[in-house]
Parts: sequence; C-alpha cells; structure tokens
Amino acid sequence: MFGRIGPLGRRPQRFVDTQKDTQFSDVWVVLVIILTGIGLVIDSAFLTAAAALILVGIGFSWLWSRASFAGLFYRRHFSEIRAFTGENVELALEVHNQKVLPLTWLNIVDAFPAGLPVSDKDLQTNPTTNIAELRTFWMVGPFQKMRRRFNVQCIHRGFYRYGPAQVSTGDPFGFLVGAVRWIFRIG
Repeated sequence: MFGRIGPLGRRPQRFVDTQKDTQFSDVWVVLVIILTGIGLVIDSAFLTAAAALILVGIGFSWLWSRASFAGLFYRRHFSEIRAFTGENVELALEVHNQKVLPLTWLNIVDAFPAGLPVSDKDLQTNPTTNIAELRTFWMVGPFQKMRRRFNVQCIHRGFYRYGPAQVSTGDPFGFLVGAVRWIFRIG
C-alpha cells in the first residue's frame, strides 16, 4: 500500500469543501510559480506561456469579480401594502445591471417569512428561526433590466418582515466570488 499514513495508522480522509463557493485557492499561485520556475530552468516556452496564461486568467477573474457589483441594483416590490387573509399579493423582483460588464451568474437569497407561501417556488425554511429563503438565479446582460413576478398567498394574519437579501456573483470561471448583504426591509 502506497501513500501517507495519518495518525493511528489510518489514511487521511479527503473531502470536498461544500461550503466553499469558489475554485480559487493559493494552489493556483503556487502552480504559476512552479511552472514559471521549471519553464525558466529548462528553457521551455510552453511552460512559461502556460504560467503566464494562468496568471492572466487569475487577474482577469479578480478584475471581473471586483467590478461585478458596480452599477448593480436589486429591488423587491409588492403590489399592495396591506392584504386580507385569502388574498394574493404580487411580488416583483427586479435586477438592473447598469454597466457594460455582463453578469454571467447572480445568486440572490432573500429572507422571507415562512408563514406566507410563494407560488411556483419552494421556500427553504430554517426551523430554529422560522425564516424562509427565496432563492433566485439570474443571468443579466449589459445594461439589462430583468423582472420576475410571483404571487404571495396571504394565508395567515399578521405583520411580516422581509429581508435582508444576500447577493453573490463573480467571474464567469467561478474562481472568485463576491457577496453583498443588502439590508432593506419592507413590512
């Protein structure tokens, strides 16, 4: 049996970090340094060019993720301020990208009250806080405004708070991810 043995004679467990939402790590920088070093030592234009290409890709990803939130607007709007039990209220979500850079992916997780179901969407409810999450995925082009409409079924009486919204986006390769928490409350 080949391989490194960990404590107590067992092999170390390998795992995929499901909480990590980016593909970038320090390994990419180490890879660039190793490729550059080997390319210079053995005088290989291919390895040096590969290292330069990876470095350009990392720089491109960094610039894209830094500029993603500039000129981005998110709005949540209800058709009514008040509703009676049994009525439906229209919920409109709007995303407006006011820049040349397209957003190849935009993920919005909006906090909603668990007691009011949203039509055509399965809300994921946290049992300890009784707060549900409305998850929407968008692909917004340059200078594009998108709107999605949902119906909120008012099945219970009460005063309900909505928000905050967690907005995340990044470069098209998925190397770098940025997240912003927009705190605007309605209700």
